[in-house]
Amino acid sequence: MSLRHLLATILVLGCAAPSAEARRFLDSLNDADRAILDDLHNGQVVEARPFGENGNMGKLWKVRLEHNGRSRWAVFKPRSFGDRDGWARTPMEVAVYKLNRVLGLDMVPPAAYRRNLSLGGQTFAEGALILWVDDAHKLWNVPEQEWSPRREAFSSDLRILQALSRDADNQNGNNLIRGRHWKDGMYRVMKVDNEASMRWGAYVNLEHSHPEWGPVTRFNRQTYDRLRELSFQDLKMDVGEFISDDEIRDWLRTRDGLVGSIDAQARQRDVWFRQNEIAFDARAKVGKDAEPAFLRRFEALMKRKGVKVEYVSPSDLRLGGALGRTSLSPEGKLTVRLAKGWTGNPKRATVVEELVHVNQLLKLGGQAGSLAKLYASLNRKGDQQGRALRLSMEEYAAGKVALTLTSKPDLSKLRRIERRLGAEAARCAGGACASTRELWRSALQPRAR
Repeated sequence: MSLRHLLATILVLGCAAPSAEARRFLDSLNDADRAILDDLHNGQVVEARPFGENGNMGKLWKVRLEHNGRSRWAVFKPRSFGDRDGWARTPMEVAVYKLNRVLGLDMVPPAAYRRNLSLGGQTFAEGALILWVDDAHKLWNVPEQEWSPRREAFSSDLRILQALSRDADNQNGNNLIRGRHWKDGMYRVMKVDNEASMRWGAYVNLEHSHPEWGPVTRFNRQTYDRLRELSFQDLKMDVGEFISDDEIRDWLRTRDGLVGSIDAQARQRDVWFRQNEIAFDARAKVGKDAEPAFLRRFEALMKRKGVKVEYVSPSDLRLGGALGRTSLSPEGKLTVRLAKGWTGNPKRATVVEELVHVNQLLKLGGQAGSLAKLYASLNRKGDQQGRALRLSMEEYAAGKVALTLTSKPDLSKLRRIERRLGAEAARCAGGACASTRELWRSALQPRAR
C-alpha cells in the first residue's frame, strides 16, 4: 500500500465517528459570508425595479443595496398570502440557504429575510432578499467538463439538500444555473428558487429519478459528516423562525434515513468522492495557505518585475470580494493585492493565480509598447483592438484562446464571441444580463481563480 493510500485510509477511519459538537449556521460563516449577509439584512435600497424571469408567477424585484461603502444587487421576493398552496413559501429561501451552509455547501445564493421593505412606492410586509448572481444562465447548454463542482459531485450534494428540505420543485431544471460565484467570481453550478421546499406531500430520496441524472450512489465525505452532526437545538436556533419544531424533527428523521442508506452502501463498496473529483469550489477557499518561504520567493520575483505586492484584509473593498486582484494603473504600474488568511498568509493558489495575471499583463504590455499604452488601449472608446483584447484576457483565463494582440485567427474568434455575447445581451429584458457586459470592464482587475 502506498503512503498516499495509507493516509487516505487513516483519514476515512478517523472520520467514521460522529463529531462531538454539531455545526451551527454561524459557525459555518466566514468573513465574506458575514459581509454579504450584513448588506442583505441592513442595506438601504437605492434602486429597485420589478422583473420576471422563467415564467415566474410571483412578482420579483431587482434591487441595489448600499451599506458600509459596499454596493450589491439582489432579488426581492415578496411573500404572497397563502404561499400559493405551498409552492411559494418565501421564508424557505432563507432556511434552505442556511441549511446549505450548515452542510458545508455553498451552492445556494445568500439570502436574508426583510420586513416592511419599501420598493417603488410600495411597502411589503415581508419577503426574502437574495443575492443577485452575475452572468447567471441555465445549465442545459453548458458542457459537462465546464461544471464546477463536477456534475456527479454537485448532483450528490444537491440530492442530499433537496431530500432534507423536501423540495417539491426538484424536477424543475430552471432552478439549476451556472453563474459567477459571490466568493471568488468563478463560474459555479448553483441551486436557486427554494421556496417550494417543505410543501406538504413532497418527498425526495437518493434513488429519486431526475431529468438530468439518476440515483445518487457516491457522496462527499464532508457533506456526510456535516449531515450526521445536525441537531435539533442548533437547527431550532438557525431556522426556527421559518419552520416549525415538527418540521425540524422531520428534517432529522430524513437525515437518519439518508445516513443509514449511505452507511449501508459504504459497508459494501467505496462510496466517497476523491478531492480531485469534487474539484475546487468556493467553500474550499482555494486550498492551503502559502508558506513563508514561498511568499518570499514570490515577493522577490515581483520586485524584479517591478510589481508592488500588498497584503490586505479579505474585506478590503479593492478586492471586490475576491481573494486576490492584480490592478493596472493609468501610469502603467502593476499592483498585486492578496487577502490574508486566518494565519496571516494568503492562499497559495491565489498567489499562483495572481502571478499568472502579472505575466499576462506584462506580455500584453510588451506587445502594446508599454503598460501605460496597454492601459490606454484597454480604455480607449471605440478601440476595436482594445475591446478584443479585454475579451481575450477573459477568454485566455478560461483557456479558450491564446494570449496575443496579433494572431488573426484568435481575433476572428474573439469577434465571433463578441457578436454572440452582444446578441445574448440584446435578448435580456430589464437589464437581466447586464453582467455579460461586465466582460468589457473586468479585465483590468482580474479576479483570483
